[in-house]
Amino acid sequence: MKTLKWRQRATRVFARATLLGASALLLVACGDDSTKEQNPLEPKGDVASRQIGLLKFWMIPAAVIAVGVLSAVVIIAIKYRERPGNENPKQIHGNSALELGWTIVPALIMAIMAVPTVALIWDLDAKPKDALEVTVYGKQWWWEYQYTNLDIADPAIDFQVNTANELHIPSGRPVYFTLKSDNVMHSFWVPSLAGKKDVVPGRDNKVWFIADKDDEGKWFYGQCAEYCGLSHADMRLKVYVHSPEDFVEWARHQNEGWSAERVARAAYLGITDKWGCSSCHFLGGTNEDADKGIADGSGANARPGPNLTHLGDRTSFAGAKYDLTAEKLAEWIFHAPELKPAQCDKTLGESATRCKGMPNFEKTGMTKAQATEIAEFLLESEQ
Repeated sequence: MKTLKWRQRATRVFARATLLGASALLLVACGDDSTKEQNPLEPKGDVASRQIGLLKFWMIPAAVIAVGVLSAVVIIAIKYRERPGNENPKQIHGNSALELGWTIVPALIMAIMAVPTVALIWDLDAKPKDALEVTVYGKQWWWEYQYTNLDIADPAIDFQVNTANELHIPSGRPVYFTLKSDNVMHSFWVPSLAGKKDVVPGRDNKVWFIADKDDEGKWFYGQCAEYCGLSHADMRLKVYVHSPEDFVEWARHQNEGWSAERVARAAYLGITDKWGCSSCHFLGGTNEDADKGIADGSGANARPGPNLTHLGDRTSFAGAKYDLTAEKLAEWIFHAPELKPAQCDKTLGESATRCKGMPNFEKTGMTKAQATEIAEFLLESEQ
């Protein structure tokens, strides 16, 4: 009878474990296509390769230890299970040799593991030579980037560049990031290129990575990996890898402001006046002082919204959540709170401290036709 009950309990435990495993597998399969590229097990670049190499090196002894411990647990559980004549097993003091062994051996293993691990941490903590430097500002819920030493890529460049959500980097050159936040904690993570690094208010953290020449023309997904509010999961980013020559060309284009004709068109549409877009977004060519602030770095992190000067060059918006199309951008301009959790559902004139993100321009009196016209204008190429 005792044996029968033990088998019944074992069967129930096995069934529950199987159900739990199947549920976990089902949840993994539910991931959508937008994040399937975030795979740290397929490294691109030197930093990610060294990090995953260290992980793989220690996976073998870790697997051996895990199998050994689990096997011992199963064998002991079966051998000393409750059964007739063994309801109250003999109580013993223990085995001093075993107890010392399973204390000292793990400590030695951990000490050995610490040597290459700490060495890699120190190596990756040091600022690499000839690095392109980018200051990253974590927002709720998007990323701002200020390129601070573009002369390292081209000595003729004497300006800085500001952009949002989509990083552009040259292949073969380390990119050194200074991570800042003036709101809440975030975590900057591009799984294919490097491990994650927290973005902490009041503390500047550093991280760097490098893209291989073979990855020119490719892009990689990134993600905020620290809960930072209701739209945390929608705080994404993309990293585009260029040849050194194409990167310099991209940087020079980003420094170009709107022409006088384009500025006049923006005023006609209400972008710089009626709808107040320029009060939250940098628009190159509309304000000389603001242009200088971006070019010398003093204007970085000065606006609550991303730089819209070259929005049409990007492929996504709203924290890289949506593909950048005129139709979707018009929806965003007209009524952003419908498209992203915790966006501001106030009108333009209400206190900015009461909400975050885009105001509700539908409440402000904007029509869908006006929103569409503004979206199409922002996506136009400079004539």
